[in-house]
Amino acid sequence: MQTKVGFIGLGQIGKPMAINAAKKGFDLMVYDLQEQPTMELAASGAKIAVSAKEVAAHSEIVQIAVRDGIQVEALVLGEAGVLASMKPGSAIAVHSTIHPKIVKKIGASALALRVGVIDAAISGGESGASAARLAYMVGGDKEWVEKCRPVLAASGANIFHVGELGKGLAAKLCHQLILCINMISAYEGTRLGDKAGVDLKLLQEIVHLGSAQVRLWIIGSVIIAVTTQCRRGTRFFTKISVSSLSSLTISGFRFQERDSSSKCLTQSWVSRSSNKGGSRAGTAEAQSFTRTSYG
Repeated sequence: MQTKVGFIGLGQIGKPMAINAAKKGFDLMVYDLQEQPTMELAASGAKIAVSAKEVAAHSEIVQIAVRDGIQVEALVLGEAGVLASMKPGSAIAVHSTIHPKIVKKIGASALALRVGVIDAAISGGESGASAARLAYMVGGDKEWVEKCRPVLAASGANIFHVGELGKGLAAKLCHQLILCINMISAYEGTRLGDKAGVDLKLLQEIVHLGSAQVRLWIIGSVIIAVTTQCRRGTRFFTKISVSSLSSLTISGFRFQERDSSSKCLTQSWVSRSSNKGGSRAGTAEAQSFTRTSYG
């Protein structure tokens, strides 16, 4: 027997997520204030509810993807909310990007009714949902995460269990902060170029080919920014290591292909460390090396 799943909130991301669940054969019931997306889900084989409570009574897992924290709290804890109609042993998966304290409040209320709660924040947008390539950042007890994993996998290529309830949303907010700061910097740089009379089409090309076009990797306490190929056969990297708020290491290195036929690789590394705390405040150390390898 297929798991009974409910989905509330059929917006730009919620609708393709629900369609994916229907395609995977889950016994799906959906609810949304708008009629059009529910009709699309009916065409995909989903049952249509007339209220959130009806979804709750049907479901072993209720997925929620509504606009904000106010809606999530009202939808779960309100007089007509889903929690009062859910069976013991069932679970709620909150996908909305909201404050972690709201999902913790919901979790505390659900605990007394033996209903599980996870925060399963998402990244990938509408296109990622449609292609079932979302990344989930999940917080909650392992028992509930594993219960929900099959339905999450219907839309997700990567599911990260970050920790206890609220940690998934914390990770999503960190991710969103990095994204938004990058967007703001791109906007401010473009705005400055416009005011200076720079051709914006040329500026766009310059950015795409220059070092402002950056992709970030975060590995433990290390942040690596990989810039574009500035010269043929050469890629430049910047590494920032943060061991504490008072200690920062910035390293730059490049990989240059000397001979493409023999795959000879020369790695040059320059490192500069600065420790602003303690007796060595304001000091810096630099070291460099070059290594050649053949593969």
